[in-house]
Amino acid sequence: MSIYESIVSELDGSEELLYPTGFENAVIGRDSRTGVLVLSVSLIIRQLMEEDEMSEEDAIEYYGYNMRDAFLGEGMCIYCEDLYL
Repeated sequence: MSIYESIVSELDGSEELLYPTGFENAVIGRDSRTGVLVLSVSLIIRQLMEEDEMSEEDAIEYYGYNMRDAFLGEGMCIYCEDLYL
């Protein structure tokens, strides 16, 4: 079971998780204060490179413009910039 699946299985159905659909494998947990999902930027970049055949530069640009800078409303996920590990 993935981290995302574990989190969803614990929900009571009243919570809405806002995140970019299709990036469930990039979920690395939930924020302990707000409960929003936390996604790994390095896993997002890797997925874009592998599945969409983007270069690393293009994947980083896509992430920055289409995901990091997008605001879907209250409860939007948090991105963990773990590219430095």
